[in-house]
Amino acid sequence: MASHDPTWSSAAGSPTGNGHDNPPAENEMARVILASISEAVIATDAAGCISTINAEAEHLTGWSRQQAIGLPLGDVFRLVDLDNRGPIECPATVAIRENRAFRFETDALLVARDGREFIVEASAAPIRGEAAEPLGAVLICRDVSDNRHLQRCIAWQAGHDALTHLPNRNLLTDRLRQAMAQAQRQRTLLAVCYLDLDGFKPINDRYGHEIGDRVLVSVAERLTALIRGSDTVARIGGDEFVLLLTGAEAPTDFHPVLERLLAEVAAPYHVDSRQLTVTASIGVAICPLDDSDPDTILRHADQAMYYAKQTGRNRYQLFDSEYDRKLGRHREEIVRIRQALKEQEFRLYFQPKVNIRTGKVIGAEALIRWLHPERGLVPLGEFLPVIANTDVTESLDTWVINEVLRQMSAWSAQGFTLPISVNISPDNLQRAEFVDQLAASLAAHADVAPSLLELEVIESAAIDDLGHIRHVIEACHRLGVTFSLDDFGTGYSCLANLRRLPVDGLKIDQSFIRDMLDDSNDLAIVEGVIGLAQVFQSHVIAEGVETTEHAIMLMRLGCDIVQGFGIARPMPAEELPDWVRQFKPDPKWSLWADTHWELTDFPLLVAQYDHIRWVKQLVMAIDQPLGRLDANEITDRHACRFGHWYDHHGRLHYGDLPEFTDIDTTHNRIHEVGTRMLRLHGKGQTEAARLLSAELLRLKDQILEQLHQLQSAVTRRHVDQR
Repeated sequence: MASHDPTWSSAAGSPTGNGHDNPPAENEMARVILASISEAVIATDAAGCISTINAEAEHLTGWSRQQAIGLPLGDVFRLVDLDNRGPIECPATVAIRENRAFRFETDALLVARDGREFIVEASAAPIRGEAAEPLGAVLICRDVSDNRHLQRCIAWQAGHDALTHLPNRNLLTDRLRQAMAQAQRQRTLLAVCYLDLDGFKPINDRYGHEIGDRVLVSVAERLTALIRGSDTVARIGGDEFVLLLTGAEAPTDFHPVLERLLAEVAAPYHVDSRQLTVTASIGVAICPLDDSDPDTILRHADQAMYYAKQTGRNRYQLFDSEYDRKLGRHREEIVRIRQALKEQEFRLYFQPKVNIRTGKVIGAEALIRWLHPERGLVPLGEFLPVIANTDVTESLDTWVINEVLRQMSAWSAQGFTLPISVNISPDNLQRAEFVDQLAASLAAHADVAPSLLELEVIESAAIDDLGHIRHVIEACHRLGVTFSLDDFGTGYSCLANLRRLPVDGLKIDQSFIRDMLDDSNDLAIVEGVIGLAQVFQSHVIAEGVETTEHAIMLMRLGCDIVQGFGIARPMPAEELPDWVRQFKPDPKWSLWADTHWELTDFPLLVAQYDHIRWVKQLVMAIDQPLGRLDANEITDRHACRFGHWYDHHGRLHYGDLPEFTDIDTTHNRIHEVGTRMLRLHGKGQTEAARLLSAELLRLKDQILEQLHQLQSAVTRRHVDQR
């Protein structure tokens, strides 16, 4: 029986087991060569049994030389497919069977005896005899695991974001092409969603990149958890993500998941001891409804996201061509506004604030206007929405503060001093460097007392990031600058929020002031805000005061500081000093200047303005249907709201006063005239009803005078009781 020790045929130069032994020196040389080769080498006989194996092959297979020799090659050298792990025929078997050299074109997985796995390259060649017949095969195998792992890591890194491990822009491009092709084949819809975080930059600026990165990782985890396995989430830079949502039949099918995405992103993030909040603006382009190329699709989604951000944030917007046109115009407008700022086309106007109880001018609000070369004076409301949520607002705020301080310095040189308030955009307050820049501006105008500058921020912005705004307010106080909440009443603040904000004043939103004489709900809101200001020991100012009646009502409720067209329109800086010097208070204000309204008398004010509104509605109803007016409220003096007050709250609190009793006769007469008007209206006799309206208005003025006398009597009684 032939020995299984390898021998080398001098003819073939290959190991054989045919008994034709070579000299011992040659055998030793063969063993040395095999041991020195870094690749695994295994030789077999014609039956495929192992005749020799070197040290590297022992390491990779887990079989020693003594264990392996004589065994079928398939028992020792087990190859499986790298992807599906199915068995692979050994190259040596192919080489013997086909009597030719053979190698794998792809990598294979070698499974060792002890379960270890190696990615290998393998090839084999037949060992031929003198007649070229196959006497066996030589298998050469190389471990490429480390190399392939490195290649895969490099390939993975090239296609993934290092922070979140999500696909990056490179891989997204490939995924997008595949998803678009699949949508075409399957006749389904693909949503390309471009997501940008709202409010992330302030977190990054305030707490540092480490905290910001942890928020981004959390956002990535939330987005990934919400989508299906067939969908894709990619991070393409900064705080921007793209989602590919597949398999829908109609665009509305995407709405629920988009709503969930918004809600999930907006939920608080707990990082260390901090509770942080961001929201998302999402733009959506839908394929193949939008049949553009992949790059254009992404750009469309980006444009829709930009529109979502400009129109309120924390929302999603589907792209269409009309939005594209709007965005194009919008970008052009922003460029033009930047140019206007550079070319000094902006001007400051100032609207005085007056204490109507003392009759003194106590300050003014700085309001920016655009002196456009073609359009003339452009008010703030026409260009401020254009630059909302852009860096232009920061530049404009900085310009306003510096210009106000410069103007105050110029006034001071003329012997004129007046506190000025400036409205600051929410985005500007979020910047970490805001307070430092404010301090630098104050230092550059050292002749202006910081206490003369008041900053205003809208209430909704203050409660969106309560902790940060509190720190900003405290820092401004340390500089000597005061702080107020603007548009108060629109942000739904709770008492706990107000208690935590050390503001110096509250400004009641003008929408409540404008309608408070006609709407008892607005009147009640105004009264409530004034009460809150008193509780928190903050001054309160009402904007939007248009008439003397507005001013008197506010003073009676306890709000003495007002501004609005009823006082003065905004004016250029050069006109303000003369206006202040020449200002004379309305004589009607003095009638109530020494009175202080009691909370228990507030229903009397409500009743008065309910009555005014009721008469107005009745007069207006002559030429149209009665609308919300109930016919019973006209014919029955006890059924109207004023009558209800008179019979209950009024009689309980003022029934002993003759001024109260005098009202009853006039009230009865009003309902008699109203009933006649109602009958004439029903008969179509509009002109006759219109003639009676003059009598109704006269009676309205009469009852208002009687109410004024009642209120004076009530005030005197309160004074006497003190």
